[in-house]
Amino acid sequence: MGGAGKPSGAGGGDCGIAFMPTEKSARQLKVSWEKAGIQALDLQICPVGAAAL
Repeated sequence: MGGAGKPSGAGGGDCGIAFMPTEKSARQLKVSWEKAGIQALDLQICPVGAAAL
Protein backbone atom coordinates (compact mmCIF):
# COMPACT_ATOMS: atom_id res chain seq x y z
CA MET A 1 0.00 0.00 0.00
CA GLY A 2 3.00 2.28 0.34
CA GLY A 3 2.15 4.24 3.48
CA ALA A 4 3.74 4.86 6.84
CA GLY A 5 2.39 4.31 10.33
CA LYS A 6 3.26 4.53 14.00
CA PRO A 7 1.75 2.63 16.92
CA SER A 8 1.64 4.38 20.26
CA GLY A 9 0.66 3.59 23.81
CA ALA A 10 1.99 1.46 26.60
CA GLY A 11 3.39 -1.81 25.27
CA GLY A 12 3.45 -0.66 21.66
CA GLY A 13 -0.05 -0.11 20.50
CA ASP A 14 -3.16 1.17 22.21
CA CYS A 15 -3.63 3.36 19.14
CA GLY A 16 -1.82 4.23 15.97
CA ILE A 17 -1.72 6.63 13.06
CA ALA A 18 -1.19 5.87 9.40
CA PHE A 19 -0.46 8.15 6.46
CA MET A 20 -1.31 6.75 3.05
CA PRO A 21 -0.28 8.16 -0.34
CA THR A 22 -3.69 7.77 -2.02
CA GLU A 23 -7.36 7.59 -1.13
CA LYS A 24 -7.45 4.07 -2.59
CA SER A 25 -4.66 2.81 -0.34
CA ALA A 26 -6.31 4.49 2.66
CA ARG A 27 -9.58 2.64 1.90
CA GLN A 28 -7.69 -0.65 1.53
CA LEU A 29 -5.98 -0.12 4.87
CA LYS A 30 -9.29 0.70 6.56
CA VAL A 31 -10.83 -2.53 5.22
CA SER A 32 -7.83 -4.52 6.45
CA TRP A 33 -8.05 -2.91 9.87
CA GLU A 34 -11.80 -3.62 10.13
CA LYS A 35 -11.19 -7.30 9.29
CA ALA A 36 -8.62 -7.39 12.12
CA GLY A 37 -11.04 -5.78 14.58
CA ILE A 38 -9.35 -2.37 14.53
CA GLN A 39 -11.69 0.62 14.57
CA ALA A 40 -10.53 3.37 12.22
CA LEU A 41 -11.51 6.93 13.06
CA ASP A 42 -12.49 9.25 10.23
CA LEU A 43 -10.31 12.26 11.08
CA GLN A 44 -9.31 15.14 8.84
CA ILE A 45 -6.83 17.97 9.11
CA CYS A 46 -8.53 21.28 9.94
CA PRO A 47 -8.28 23.54 6.87
CA VAL A 48 -7.86 26.72 8.97
CA GLY A 49 -5.21 25.34 11.33
CA ALA A 50 -5.18 25.65 15.10
CA ALA A 51 -6.67 28.56 16.99
CA ALA A 52 -6.36 29.73 20.58
CA LEU A 53 -9.75 30.34 22.15
